[in-house]
Amino acid sequence: MRNSVISLTLLILIILALVYRKPSCPETIIFPLPIDITKATSVLYPGQIRGGDFKPHGGFRFENSLPSDILVTAPIDAKVIAGARYPVNTGDIQYTFDFENDCGIRYRLGHLLTLSPKFQAIVGKFPMPTGLDSRTTQVYPPIEVKKGEIIATAVGMTRDGTS
Repeated sequence: MRNSVISLTLLILIILALVYRKPSCPETIIFPLPIDITKATSVLYPGQIRGGDFKPHGGFRFENSLPSDILVTAPIDAKVIAGARYPVNTGDIQYTFDFENDCGIRYRLGHLLTLSPKFQAIVGKFPMPTGLDSRTTQVYPPIEVKKGEIIATAVGMTRDGTS
C-alpha cells in the first residue's frame, strides 16, 4: 500500500510539472531597462554597502531629477505576482512590485512613489503598512502587464513634500 501511495504521489507531481512547466526561454535574453538611463547619475550594483548597510539589490540614482521626472515602464511582458507598500522617513509611502514572465524570469521594481491607476488599484488591496514593515503581499490571481506599460510616474522620496 505504501509503495502505491508513493507511486501515485510521484505520478501526480510529474503530471503537475508537465501541466505547469515553463515554456522554453529564448537562447539570448535581452530586454530594455524600465527607466531612461540617460537620467541616471549612477548605477548601484548589487552587493554594495550603501548608507552604512549591505544592499543585495541594484538600482539607479537620479540625483539631478525630481521624483516626477522618472517614468517606470515594464521592460518585458510579465505578471505582477507580489508587492508591498511601506512608509519611508520623509512620510512618503513607497511601493515595490515583483514580476515574473512566462519564461520564469523574476524581477522587482522598488522605491516607486506615484503609481499608474492600474498599479494604484493593485496596492489598494494590500494591507496598510505599520512601522517600516515592507513585507510583500501575494497578488492572486497574478495580473498581466505588457512591455512598455507605465508602472509609476515618480520614484524615490520627496524632500520637501513635492514631487
